[in-house]
Amino acid sequence: MLSWTNVRAGFVAALLVSGGAGVAAAPVAAVAPADAALLTVVDAFANARLAFDPAAIAATITADYVEVSPVGEVDPREKMLGFYAPDKRQPAPPMTTSELSVRRRGDTGVVLSKVTYRMAGPDGAVRERSMRVGYAMRREGGRWLIASSQATPMR
Repeated sequence: MLSWTNVRAGFVAALLVSGGAGVAAAPVAAVAPADAALLTVVDAFANARLAFDPAAIAATITADYVEVSPVGEVDPREKMLGFYAPDKRQPAPPMTTSELSVRRRGDTGVVLSKVTYRMAGPDGAVRERSMRVGYAMRREGGRWLIASSQATPMR
């Protein structure tokens, strides 16, 4: 059985649209400039999580941020930031992002993706797993921030 701690570590890079450590980005068809702004914030969020940099993460999220982890835990902002303390750094498994969807309405937006990652099981065999990752976005002071995220493992 795969470790959910490792799955959560994998979640840190859930939506890197410009590539990064261990993550292959999905080809993104022509993205409207307004949509690209949302993806840029999600990319910065993912990079900060990969780096276990709570200050950089905090710069991409709202003051009332909350997430639902891949195991269904509801983590408020401070709990999530604590998970990414530099001394808790964990390696993220190789993963790819696909099936990107961006929707905006005024000062709110939603970014959805499919993330597929490869991890070794207890027997050493490499297994591929996927999850859907969604981000609820809010524009504050003229810039987009992540208000909430949720990772749902797929069967």
